Parts: sequence; C-alpha cells; structure tokens
Amino acid sequence: FIISYFLSDDSILVHEPPLKNSGISGGRFLERTKIKKPNHPPYSTQLPEYFNYKDFYVGAHLLLNNFHFILLDADEYCYNFMEKNPDMFPNSNIQ
Repeated sequence: FIISYFLSDDSILVHEPPLKNSGISGGRFLERTKIKKPNHPPYSTQLPEYFNYKDFYVGAHLLLNNFHFILLDADEYCYNFMEKNPDMFPNSNIQ
C-alpha cells in the first residue's frame, strides 16, 4: 500500500499499486479524506482529533479506519522536507 499524506489539509489517501500476475488489480483503498484518530468515543461532545503530520514518520504504526499500517519508507521529497524542517518532525531529527 502507498499512503499519501497532504500537508495542506491533513487529508490521507491510501492506494494499492497493481501487481503483475497476482490477480489483484490494485487501486484506491481509502479515498482522500481527513481520518479521525482511533479510540475516540463515538458519542462524545469533544471534537475528534485527526491524524496530522506529526503522526507520519518511518516506523509509525497507524490505525486508519480499523486497518493497521506500518510506515516502512518514504519518498525522497518527504525525506528532504523533514530534514529541512526538523522542528516539525521530531521523530526524524537524530539529535
């Protein structure tokens, strides 16, 4: 699965790339939308907390709409962005 996070509006898109000769056609797994964090009471009067950029780092365990994901890698643009903004991404800062 490929998880795309959009910093502009905190939305998330999950899609599965097609694999040749696997019988799986791939495609969108979760449409682009903001996703609530798990363990929020369903009928609470408090505003729900949504996933944001602080939740996305290599090695993070995410529960997106009751599906478990582990982030194993990121693209070069993400790595460069995190290195240029270490105050925003404390889990990517070696210090």
